[in-house]
Amino acid sequence: MLSKWFRRSKPRVFLGSLVVLPRTDLKRYLEWSGTGTEVDEKLRSKLVELISLPPADQLLEPRDNDLCLDVAIPAFQSGSGALSHLGGEALPLVWRPRITVIGQLRQISTGRTHSHAKVTHKMPWSRFLAGSLNWRLIFWEMTGASPAQMQALLHEACIKLLQRLRKTL
Repeated sequence: MLSKWFRRSKPRVFLGSLVVLPRTDLKRYLEWSGTGTEVDEKLRSKLVELISLPPADQLLEPRDNDLCLDVAIPAFQSGSGALSHLGGEALPLVWRPRITVIGQLRQISTGRTHSHAKVTHKMPWSRFLAGSLNWRLIFWEMTGASPAQMQALLHEACIKLLQRLRKTL
């Protein structure tokens, strides 16, 4: 009976903002995604699909312990390869797909941060090279991960992020 009185109620979680920040690194010019916003929009639409919570701005009567989840993708790379020439020697440069997702839980009533987490998820080298090592490698036209593979990486990163944030509740 006393446990009911002293038990803290679980907070309700609502959706704040979902943001995919534009790329500013040098690799954006070397990858298939380039500098366009097509990949950003695909990742953002997948993020909206993955995190389906009621929006916080439509909340009529917030409680003291209600939380708002903000998620951002500050960095991603689709993986690719390039051939660099240094003093007559050819040096292959290869990088694998990677995505970073940041999440923040903040109290709706005060705006104070409750907890935050950052997850960086990389495609395993074996899976990346298995898809890239083919006839294109002879001509150094390595393509990066497909949009479906990038969305799968985002899915795995979001699961890890939500698991970390859930432990703080």
